[in-house]
Amino acid sequence: MPVPSSRPPVLALLAFLPLLACAPQAPRIAAPGYAPPAAPLVQEVPRSRVGLLLPLSGANKPLGEAMLNAAQLALFDQADPGIEFLPRDTGGTPAGAAEAARSALSAGARALAGPLTLNETAAAAGPARNAHAPLIAFTSDADQGGGGVWVLGMTPGEQAERMAGAAAADGARRIGLLAPDDEFGRRLAGALRAK
Repeated sequence: MPVPSSRPPVLALLAFLPLLACAPQAPRIAAPGYAPPAAPLVQEVPRSRVGLLLPLSGANKPLGEAMLNAAQLALFDQADPGIEFLPRDTGGTPAGAAEAARSALSAGARALAGPLTLNETAAAAGPARNAHAPLIAFTSDADQGGGGVWVLGMTPGEQAERMAGAAAADGARRIGLLAPDDEFGRRLAGALRAK
C-alpha cells in the first residue's frame, strides 16, 4: 500500500506555472534619485573602405585567394576597426578589373588595391581616376604609374639590376635569362641587356 505524501506532486506544480505568469505583478518602485542604468550604446566606428581587386576566378585564382587571405590576416593582425576591405573579382581580365573597380567604388571604396597585371591595371585606372580614388596596383609595369596610380610591383629594370648585381658579386661575366615570351619577359630581357 503506497504511503501518502505531504508534498504536492511535481506535475501539479508544473501545471500551475503558466497561471502564475498571469497573476497581477507588484508595481516597480524606484528609489528617489535613482535612475536605472541605460543600455550601453554600441559606438559605430567610421570605416574607410578599400576595394581589393583580385583574380578570385580564372587562371590566377589561387594567387588571388592567397592575396585576399594575406590582406585579411594583416587587417586582423592590426586590429583596426576603421578599415573595411571590399574584395572584388577581376577574373584576371581587363574588363573584369574595370567592372571590379566600378563595383568597389559604388559600394563606397575610397581607395583601391590591385589588380595584378598591367592590362588589368590600365583598365581599372580609368574608373579610379574618375572617382579621384588612389589605385595601388600590384603590377610591375612602371609605365602604369602616375595620375593617382601607384605601382607596387618590382619593375623589370629593378629585377634586372638586382640579378646583374648578384651575378657580378659572384664573379659571373655572362648571364643567361629564361623568361616568359610576353611583355614582362621582353622588358626584363631588355633591361638585362642594358646592364
